[in-house]
Amino acid sequence: LNALGGYADLVGKFGDLDEQQAHFLNRIKETADKLYRLAGDLVDLAWVEAGMTLDHEPIELAHLIREEADALADEARQRGVTIVVSTQDPIPSVMGDPRRVRQMIRALIENGVRYSFPDANVAIHAWQDGPQVFCSVGDQGIGITDEDLPHIWDRMWRSEDARVRSVPGGGLGLRLVKVIVERLGGQVWVESVPDGGTTVTFMLPLAEGW
Repeated sequence: LNALGGYADLVGKFGDLDEQQAHFLNRIKETADKLYRLAGDLVDLAWVEAGMTLDHEPIELAHLIREEADALADEARQRGVTIVVSTQDPIPSVMGDPRRVRQMIRALIENGVRYSFPDANVAIHAWQDGPQVFCSVGDQGIGITDEDLPHIWDRMWRSEDARVRSVPGGGLGLRLVKVIVERLGGQVWVESVPDGGTTVTFMLPLAEGW
């Protein structure tokens, strides 16, 4: 896949292309990039599902949330979406693998941004309740039907809704989130209303509980 993308880049440097040729070449590059990312995500998911060792150390969840929200702010603005973060202050540390927790937070915010309607908000909340910390990511967008809800945790599954299909994606984000959360001793669930938005909430144990 890297070779395909590399040669596609080289073609444009060895002579002028007409508009149609440039379009086709760009499509080759885009498809190679998409397949490369998908392959990487599949390998990543396979490793986690296979039981690869995860780190267990205290994590400042609020810090990771704000970093990932800032990282996706430009994409959100381009789509006319506003990311709003609200976290309990102070909020206790959770126990987990920092890289994996960051990965799943990013996946949830990306979904919220990409499936929201224009001029909508993606709201991220984090709070403590007893020996757990909860985090919810809610959007104001397409939503999920009752028929589709049982399938959202399946790898590479995507809704047949044309609005969903128009958004680039490999159908791996929620599966990865579920696997990571459960490997870290937590739980995750979804509430959704078609055309009314989706909220994904996960729970992780406090660091002091380990």
